[in-house]
Amino acid sequence: LPHWHATWDYLSLLREASSAGTERFSLESVDAFRTTLFGGASGAPGCSMRNLVVEALLHGNVTEDEARLLFDRCMAIVQPCLRPEVGDLRQFLRRLECHQLRIPAELSPLGLFIPLPNATESNASLGYYVQTGVRSLERDLLVEVLSNLLQKPLFHELRTVQQLGYVVSNFVYRRCGAQGLFFLVQSTERHPPWHVAERLECFLHDFYQNQLQRLRVDDLRPYLEAMAEKREEPDRNLPERGARFWAEIEHGTYQYQRGEQEARYLRALLKQDTDEAATDVNATGTLSLVKFHALLRTFWENEVCGHRHGGSLRVYAVPFCWMPVVGGALQVDQVAAYLATKETQQGLEERT
Repeated sequence: LPHWHATWDYLSLLREASSAGTERFSLESVDAFRTTLFGGASGAPGCSMRNLVVEALLHGNVTEDEARLLFDRCMAIVQPCLRPEVGDLRQFLRRLECHQLRIPAELSPLGLFIPLPNATESNASLGYYVQTGVRSLERDLLVEVLSNLLQKPLFHELRTVQQLGYVVSNFVYRRCGAQGLFFLVQSTERHPPWHVAERLECFLHDFYQNQLQRLRVDDLRPYLEAMAEKREEPDRNLPERGARFWAEIEHGTYQYQRGEQEARYLRALLKQDTDEAATDVNATGTLSLVKFHALLRTFWENEVCGHRHGGSLRVYAVPFCWMPVVGGALQVDQVAAYLATKETQQGLEERT
């Protein structure tokens, strides 16, 4: 989610007000976009103050030479463009690893208001993101196991018991090598998103105390088995394989055999007996199942609650009519006071 807002300003370069109602770009706007992107009056690469890296995935009934020719023709449209050598590309990838957005733990939870443009919208939503550091094979599996463990109790508590909103879900959010747990709850005026955030944090505390702490080693096996089977499923068609490859390109990770590697790791865990000694690694070099079970709780304590490698972010998507302040910084107490006044007024009207 932070990535979406970080790149939002760049979308203005792609917008064009057209009186004819067409979505086609004029040649003048394309040339202006190219000049703005590459810099300089003539768009020469020598005076450019920006770097552009174009990545493409071509698959299907095409040879390697044909794919290169097609890509070169497409690149000719956005010329001038410097073509990096292999070494330059590797340097770019190393620089990319140093430009991952990290939420400061000391400032957490950060709050971000997003007014919904639909004037008739009455629902609000909370997006709660807990950053858990950079990706690795074991960390990917740990955060996914936690997400799977959270799904049913989260829906039952917030949706069924507390009835905070109709939409209650969680998933693993990954972008540019970083990852975290993301929680989404859609609510109404009766449950503003900042109140939902407090309830969610209480649930996460209770989940750790009452469920994760009591989780047995054998309780992990169904989750690990389901994760392994999912990764062992072959791609059903070419678009599905292309989407999987493109996800690696888009995230800047380039681990095209990730599914096979994670499936082997999970199968190695499942082959172990529960009574096996809790050594750090087994004979195959994989963490023992007992150690993985213990690491799950440690990961929650250090990353989810301790914010060792990142903080948390609250995104409040609220109706535009909730925004009583024009300009300046909008605070939660201002919107809460507005809603309280509105609720009091509605109560008086009902009694009248």
